[in-house]
Amino acid sequence: MIGTIGGNDVQAGLVAVLTGTPAQVQAKVDGFIAGFGRAMAEVTKPDRFGAGVKTTVLMTDVYDPSGGTGHFYYEPSKATCPGALGFWPDKQETATQLAQWNGALATEAAKYPGLRLLELRAPFAAHAVSTPAATNWFYRDCIHPSSLGHDAIRGVMWAGMVGL
Repeated sequence: MIGTIGGNDVQAGLVAVLTGTPAQVQAKVDGFIAGFGRAMAEVTKPDRFGAGVKTTVLMTDVYDPSGGTGHFYYEPSKATCPGALGFWPDKQETATQLAQWNGALATEAAKYPGLRLLELRAPFAAHAVSTPAATNWFYRDCIHPSSLGHDAIRGVMWAGMVGL
């Protein structure tokens, strides 16, 4: 089984990150991790897919559409990113906040044998929403990958499968 997780969850949590207390931010992270944990507990349950069927899960960490810069400006259309991303203060670094989400994800993922967490954040960093169209890996909503981004995800997943 393969999957990606978190971009929409992180975007939904941005209001708490921008205006909330550390406890409110932690509550968002905890909710994200609880949902992930419930899903992984179910998917990795012994014999979940039949007696003796071994389950291997390849899951990615959460990429940052700004590449860590906090610059949520969609270059190809010269527009501020829509939704919660547009409220982020321009060029206020995002790495610390996203590290909280990815750190919690890694801690939770380590609880499940057969689950391998793949690095997606690093490959996407140089292809942020504010990079030129030829190198940008995002759709104009600034959160979902473009065809180039999907191809990059395929490459990360393929490398994860080959590495099994």
